[in-house]
Amino acid sequence: MEYTLYTLEHMKSTVALSECEFRGLIRAFELSKYLYELEIAFDHVVENYYEVEIAQLQTATRYMMDASYDPEWTYYEFLKNARQLMNFLSTAMSYKEQRRKIAIILSAGEEAKLKELRHFRESLEKEYLSFRFMEKLRNHAQHFHPPMRSMIVSHSRVDDDEGQDLQTTLSPFVDVQDLKDDPEFPNYLIDEAKPIKGKIYINPHLKVYMSCLGKIQDAFREHFKDQQDFVVKTQTDAREKYFSHYECEDDLIFMVSSFDGDTYPETRYFPARADKHRERLREKNRRLSNIDRQFVTTRLKRKNN
Repeated sequence: MEYTLYTLEHMKSTVALSECEFRGLIRAFELSKYLYELEIAFDHVVENYYEVEIAQLQTATRYMMDASYDPEWTYYEFLKNARQLMNFLSTAMSYKEQRRKIAIILSAGEEAKLKELRHFRESLEKEYLSFRFMEKLRNHAQHFHPPMRSMIVSHSRVDDDEGQDLQTTLSPFVDVQDLKDDPEFPNYLIDEAKPIKGKIYINPHLKVYMSCLGKIQDAFREHFKDQQDFVVKTQTDAREKYFSHYECEDDLIFMVSSFDGDTYPETRYFPARADKHRERLREKNRRLSNIDRQFVTTRLKRKNN
């Protein structure tokens, strides 16, 4: 069996590989795929979270600019915000399942590593009521009632020494009775959430929940850093080996193949672009463990009408 390294652009310029080098590259390709999938799954959560915040910002701006409060438009805006929140919760559920499956694969039988990740997630559950509440609200929304009953429009006057500006925000809430009617929703979580006049406001819990998901993603990245380092080193060594034989431009599509007589049992592309996209996603979402955005849902003092 022969093993070769070459590029899609220069298929006749090949470099011989040992079986160990070839198998190492194949393993690196597989790990790169799963590391990338983990970042994609988390990015879907991030994008849906942005949509929730932006939808509320747009609705609040419309309320601020239009005092007519057309009932049909108001109901449409409520449905839009409820749908965006439902999308976020559904994506969070998909991310949880994808994260669990990828963790098992990347751990490669290391039960201690899986237990450590599980313990970290459980510690967040114990520390943050909002994490527990939103996890249960997600299940409640999937099987019982929509994740919000209505929204309260709030106004605040901000004096910046140059004049007063009227600003508007929204306070989506879930009805306590809806939660109590769900036999799967723990009553102790309802009490700990400290409902106000039969309402539990979602935004404060939503922000903490997103922050916890960011912490979990950071923990997964740290736990699988050794696999990431292996991927980077293995592919870098292979490229350097090729460039030590041939002078070519750096941005090439690398490939490896095994050759047995007149057949090619295994041929793989380097997932180099997947690595680049993964790093971009990681950089884009790297600060979500410490959310500090100036969206309308968190920055205004609320004076409910």
